[in-house]
Amino acid sequence: MLLNSIVGARVGNIPVKSLKRGGVTLMPGIANLITNPACETTSGTVEVWRNLATNPGFEANSSTVEVRRNLATIPAATAFATNVAGSFGFMSDRWANEGVYSLETGIVGPAGTGLTTAAALRTTVARAAGHGFHVLGNVEAASPATTYNALPVSPSQVVTISCYVRKSGVSVGVAMRVRAADSNGAWLSSSFWPAATATVDGAWVRVSTTYTLPANSAWLVASISETSGTDAVGDIFECTGLLIESSPALLPYFGGSYSPDTDLTAAWTGTANASASILTGLQVASTVDWGTNRNVRSSQWSLLGKSMRVIPTSASSNDTFAVVAGSDASLSGQGVTFVVGRTYTILATSRLAAAQTGTLNANARRIRIACNTVAGWTGATSTTSTQATNAAGVTEHRFSFTVPASAVWCIAQCYNGASSGCGDVWWDSLLLAQGNYTGPYFDGSFSPDTDLTAAWTGTANASVSILSGVPVTGIAGAWQGNGAISSSTWSISGAKSVRTIPTNSMDSYAEVGGGTGAMRLGMQAGKTYTFIATCRLPAPQTGTGLGNANGTRQVTLWHTTGSGYICSKGTQAPNQSGTFESRVTVALPANATEAFVRLYNGANGGGGDVWWDNIMLVEGNYAGPYRDGSSPGWAWTGTANQSTSFGLG
Repeated sequence: MLLNSIVGARVGNIPVKSLKRGGVTLMPGIANLITNPACETTSGTVEVWRNLATNPGFEANSSTVEVRRNLATIPAATAFATNVAGSFGFMSDRWANEGVYSLETGIVGPAGTGLTTAAALRTTVARAAGHGFHVLGNVEAASPATTYNALPVSPSQVVTISCYVRKSGVSVGVAMRVRAADSNGAWLSSSFWPAATATVDGAWVRVSTTYTLPANSAWLVASISETSGTDAVGDIFECTGLLIESSPALLPYFGGSYSPDTDLTAAWTGTANASASILTGLQVASTVDWGTNRNVRSSQWSLLGKSMRVIPTSASSNDTFAVVAGSDASLSGQGVTFVVGRTYTILATSRLAAAQTGTLNANARRIRIACNTVAGWTGATSTTSTQATNAAGVTEHRFSFTVPASAVWCIAQCYNGASSGCGDVWWDSLLLAQGNYTGPYFDGSFSPDTDLTAAWTGTANASVSILSGVPVTGIAGAWQGNGAISSSTWSISGAKSVRTIPTNSMDSYAEVGGGTGAMRLGMQAGKTYTFIATCRLPAPQTGTGLGNANGTRQVTLWHTTGSGYICSKGTQAPNQSGTFESRVTVALPANATEAFVRLYNGANGGGGDVWWDNIMLVEGNYAGPYRDGSSPGWAWTGTANQSTSFGLG
């Protein structure tokens, strides 16, 4: 038997032949008009997704910022404080007639404090408890004259004072006693005594008090002393690790030479052991704090590299957050410019090391987007993510929002929502994408998808990042940026397929061989064509409006005679995981002026990708299987996977 007669049209300059015997056609010759039917040939790159956050992994920092301040100027008891302004530490004047005051060095201090020095009082007179140290001025003076070393304060300020105490002998009660005075040196109240802490023979205990100053307060004085029990001759009362902080909570001790926190650096504001001390951190670039917190780069936890730690610093406000995009004055800020009327998706992950305490903001542990159509916050609208559970753990936050058409400002905030000392919140992996993005986090240094390559548009961790793919030759994503890229994660023939990725509109498809404006792929008016392709869904598609009128998970063949387009849809794949063939046969009118084919996804942005392979366009009403130039009995008219092919049907 020989291929010995010509049937139908030519493919290029090569005739399509059929198999005959004695003039009877046993097997027709057919041609696949698709030049890259198994999606093996690729070229170039195409952007698929864009992360608009310019420091999304919080890897870059911009400056050094103060996070905490210890007002005690001699916190480690390296010297005794004196009755002069600004000398805040343990004094040696309270019980000098009943004991001997001294400074100790080389001691084993409280665990986790780095302390090796202490102030000590050795009792020389047995008596009921009462021994201790003045710390700020003299709580028992008739008037706290400003010549004493009282602490300058503000009305209603919240202050927490603490120190470590070690006493030998029988247990006694110990408390940090405080008292406030006005600017004229007159007492505003009697002493405030918190509940006493019991000492343990030879062990360090921490004693503290948190005090809200009365109205008209200008000065605060304090002392650490025994409140119950009995001292014997020779008992030793030791103190060290004085922390005076504007905070509603007791926080870990630090001094200018010691930091308890690996994210924060300790320093003296002046002379060592004679000035206030601070803890500073590295402010995360492309973020703004609200004056009630600090946004510090952290190495204590992250998903990738570093993270942002939002540390509340206000004792009176729980409106604590980091601004990560936009501002409350315009549509631009932190490297991001929001476009009115446009939909975005924001994604970030929060982490708590422990439950937050105190009175919490309603937005605590959330992402919030706020917008307004006029200047200022009056009338502003906001959208928030789900709230992370108030317990140690990690939570991913994600939601989509649309900037109002008349908005004049838009701001994105990652919330802490607590006041000072009530718990830090870590954030990482910030993503801000146009459209309804349902994929995982990415940045210019990290791609979560083997089909997509990550890159920065400028400086790493200081510019927009993109995920790009490699286009399949002859197949293009179309309409509002919906993508079509080469994929190696699934195929039927060869090693590749084309993956359609909806990034915006649910009118999402890939055009094969071109779109409107011509008779594509060699199709001719008045002839019949069959279009076939096989699709794969890894999971059901999702999203609102799923099911585009022009096609969803199916092939389509379009034509026009000059007055509107007619869409002929192939068999639709069910919305479930699996592999399915879609096929359509269309008789083109004799006066057709345009004809083209599409592979329809049909989902909105983020609604689910669809893979396609084994694409075939055949003249006639074809019911057979997929064939190309690599199939048995078939040949390419030119270069393999870059030309049409023909063979026996």
